[in-house]
Amino acid sequence: MKNNKLNLDLYQVWQKYEDIAMHFNDLIIKVRIQALGGVAAIITVVGFIFKAKGGIPWDIMIAILGFLLLFWIAIWILDFLYYNKLLLGAIDALLKIEELSERNDTINLLDMSHKIEAAVHGEPPTHRRKVLVWGPILFYSLVVLGLSIGLICSVIKYLYVKNV
Repeated sequence: MKNNKLNLDLYQVWQKYEDIAMHFNDLIIKVRIQALGGVAAIITVVGFIFKAKGGIPWDIMIAILGFLLLFWIAIWILDFLYYNKLLLGAIDALLKIEELSERNDTINLLDMSHKIEAAVHGEPPTHRRKVLVWGPILFYSLVVLGLSIGLICSVIKYLYVKNV
């Protein structure tokens, strides 16, 4: 009778799983940094253009800030509803291996892809611990707050200039 169980070295599997989890973590960080840089660059360029022209066309500013706000919210959704779930699934698989290492067991089932797939489909990770997400929430919220204040001020200024 054929033995279908794998007896893989825990450390080697852990190392590969760790590499995958770090890849997803790096991906999330790159998305956040590039999105923030893009928003900052657009606002800077728009500021220079308006300064060179001697005034701010508030209707255009409203459109730009509205677009940037929607863009930022879309990035937030992509991060939390997809990329973050990839990371959580990878971490779940990694935690399983670390749990096996406490008992000095070997691993006989590779299931990282299944754990990632389950996380993407909304299933809570098996090894889910209370994950503190205040950092990313504050990161996205501060930019939403700044863009929203800019948008509100632009609308007020537009209405004021229009009525004067």
